[in-house]
Amino acid sequence: MKPFVFMDINGVLDPFLAKAEDIEDYEVVYSDWDNFRILKSHKVWLDELATTAQLVWASSWMDDSNNLISPVLGIGRLPYVDLSSSESGLSNFKLTGVLNFLKLNSVDKTKVNTPFVWFDDDFYDEDEIWLKDKIKAPFKLIKTDPRIGWTEQQKNDAIQFLSEL
Repeated sequence: MKPFVFMDINGVLDPFLAKAEDIEDYEVVYSDWDNFRILKSHKVWLDELATTAQLVWASSWMDDSNNLISPVLGIGRLPYVDLSSSESGLSNFKLTGVLNFLKLNSVDKTKVNTPFVWFDDDFYDEDEIWLKDKIKAPFKLIKTDPRIGWTEQQKNDAIQFLSEL
């Protein structure tokens, strides 16, 4: 089984704290609840990661990620972290909850004994400590800065980690 790459949206693909003049080559995604700026360069990076890993949306957007973000990036539908349920199963990769407690809280219930990389802007030291106690597979948490979003160096760090598995 391929390792997983869990992708958050806000603060990762959408540098929501960046000033508009500080970012280039983005597309605005309009939703009922807000507007988001998705960096187009991330499509190539996601394609690159998808050659060695299964991409999974790990966002409170859940399946809306597929409806709003996937088309902008020109990628197909992805499984997603289902924050509405604590039942296990992939296709809706059910982890309950926002990383600190919501996303993390039931990661062990998903039977994720597969290596993974997780990009999110909301990691804390405690998250890694908690995961080390629950997950036996190798993993890498990569915290993004919501003023910048996901960087090429972070993508390269993930590729390096995945290549060493």
